[in-house]
Amino acid sequence: MLHFTEKNILLIILIFCSGLLYSQTATITLNSENQVIRGFGGINHPEWYSDLNAAERELAFGNGAGQLGLTVLRTYVSENTNNWGLGIQTAQYAYNQGAYVFASPWNPPAEMTITVDGVKRINPASFSAYAEHLNSYVTYMRNQGVELYAISTQNEPDYAHDWTEWSPQESVDFIKAYADRIDCRLMSPESFQYRKDVYDPILNDPAALANVDIFGAHLYGTQYADFPYPLFEQKGAGKELWMTEVYTDSQYDANLWNDGIINQDQHALKVAEHIHYAMVDGNFQTYVFWPIRRYYALIHDGNADGNGNTPAAAGTATKRGYCMAQFSKWVRPGYIRVDATKSPSTNVFVSAYKKDSDVVIVVVNKNTSTQSLTLDIPGTQVSSWEQYTTSATKNISQGNTINAGSSFQVTLDAASITTFVGNVQAGIPTVEITGPQENEQFIAPATIPVTSTATDSDGTIEHVDFYLNNETTPFHEEWTAPYDFNWDVPQAGTYQLRAVAYDNEGNSSEDIISIQVNIPQGPYNGTISTIPGTIEFEHFDVGGNGFAYYDVDAGTNVDPAPDFRTDEDVDIETCTDTDGGYNIGYTMAGEWLEYTVNAATSGTYDITFRVACEGDNRTISLDSDGTLLAENVAIPNTGGWQVWTDVTIENVELQAGEQILRLTIGDTDYVNLNYMSFSLQEEPPLTFELTSGWNLIGCPLEGSTNIETALQSVWDYVDMVK
Repeated sequence: MLHFTEKNILLIILIFCSGLLYSQTATITLNSENQVIRGFGGINHPEWYSDLNAAERELAFGNGAGQLGLTVLRTYVSENTNNWGLGIQTAQYAYNQGAYVFASPWNPPAEMTITVDGVKRINPASFSAYAEHLNSYVTYMRNQGVELYAISTQNEPDYAHDWTEWSPQESVDFIKAYADRIDCRLMSPESFQYRKDVYDPILNDPAALANVDIFGAHLYGTQYADFPYPLFEQKGAGKELWMTEVYTDSQYDANLWNDGIINQDQHALKVAEHIHYAMVDGNFQTYVFWPIRRYYALIHDGNADGNGNTPAAAGTATKRGYCMAQFSKWVRPGYIRVDATKSPSTNVFVSAYKKDSDVVIVVVNKNTSTQSLTLDIPGTQVSSWEQYTTSATKNISQGNTINAGSSFQVTLDAASITTFVGNVQAGIPTVEITGPQENEQFIAPATIPVTSTATDSDGTIEHVDFYLNNETTPFHEEWTAPYDFNWDVPQAGTYQLRAVAYDNEGNSSEDIISIQVNIPQGPYNGTISTIPGTIEFEHFDVGGNGFAYYDVDAGTNVDPAPDFRTDEDVDIETCTDTDGGYNIGYTMAGEWLEYTVNAATSGTYDITFRVACEGDNRTISLDSDGTLLAENVAIPNTGGWQVWTDVTIENVELQAGEQILRLTIGDTDYVNLNYMSFSLQEEPPLTFELTSGWNLIGCPLEGSTNIETALQSVWDYVDMVK
């Protein structure tokens, strides 16, 4: 018989409460959208490894029980055109399954290369012929029934030990001049380590950038901290970003899964962790493994790894393959990654995706013990969730269905990856706020057009109610489609708009967005700066991001930030210049600041910028109401971010009166700004208007003139009549 003492009961309570205490929450923000997913896959390189057989193709690109569900295939463009048919059956099968197929060349034909210091290099004189070579491969694949999604210019031009080297400038030159000869989307060269110096010249050259559709990158040895790419985020609008090759380890068998190596690359779960960071930090739209079949890859080839581990049967999916399948089977092409709490607790990683109203959440637990996690998905229409897990003992194994909606708690298996799949059932209405857009900004007072759509698959929409913030009473109702109205917002602030659609059976669903309403643009502290005079750069106009200034990223990058204008996104630092105060720092290319000023008089001014910079090629520009005053002013390398100097631009014409000055950062990031001073050098000659009524003893002085000219006319007339 079990006897419970007070101490036993207390211990049980403590254990239970401890479990509750350490249950973390991951919040999925469905209306905060990121990249569109193209898919997950691998490369087939039939010159190095034999082609996949029929069963392996089905295992890789099928999406039935136990299959991997790959949706991307990378093919190899051989320099030998006689080998283009190798692997064509796998390409045809993948393409017919709906996969994206793209191609990469390792070498041009031999006659298009030169050798420099023992290294094979592209011969720029052969650019035209090389473009025709790539286009011939595109045509060949098309004639075989495979329409390539893209073709890249070169595999790893910065790792040319065994293939062809290109300089970044050679890539730019080729893309600018010959991309139009290739009848396919063009992918950039694929750096072996996502080295930004391979891509920066393309992004900074408008003509080259216009000719590139996709930026392709490999992640060999790339640290997670280097996955984000701010310059691409700034300049790559409309371009796709693909991770086109990586393996997490090539020495050990792909089925290794034990606690002793949980933090090492040979653990199969490393694939899941790596994909998580590629999606969340790198914003990549694809993830492509090297290769599809090998003892360390997605499908086993039956060979031993040389480290004493027992090989699996050839043609069977590996643990690494199952880890990828936790993404590829459910995060299908066209899904959009949405924001989620990236790491709600130590070694637990969460990413989330949606398509229409369906939601997929992927959770990696790199702990060697089970973990409790609450998933919170506000606004979801999902009412039940399927869950699939890969762990030491499971391979994409289906668990119990979770009958819950927007919040539920789960227990994650030790050392596992689990995918939660939520599909909206028929009969639930759908609603979407189509305008305004998430995080759109307005100036108060604002009249904002609200547009929305609502549908019901098995009935009718009764009405759509609209709520503000956390209020429970709607401030507006629409009973007929279209569900549109004008929303009057008199005051500045952050507003959450929630639309709830109700159908004829009493079911409902909702959509939520947030907007920002800013105060009207005006001078800092309500005081217009005067010219001649000095304007502190931190005294930029009020009115918010996108109106009074443009700052690439929300919030401040300064740590610790000074207690000054903390509600703005501009990066303000404490300044150690002679007069102290503050300065603007962490400026990014294209950012700008505006200042409402009043020039006391028209004239010629000298403008002095007080600046600091640790680097070369920095510039700034200044305009007044859209009229350029100073363009691409060169900022010297002062040797430190708080080492200040004056840069003076002379003889700038400025008109009298109130106007808005805009200071813009040039094409290279980072220059620190303290203040700008205006000194009047010369006033224009005094002018006045004389009408036909003005004359002197018959001397007509009609027209616009200055005093000197008028007086000279008078004396000339006097001399004449004498």
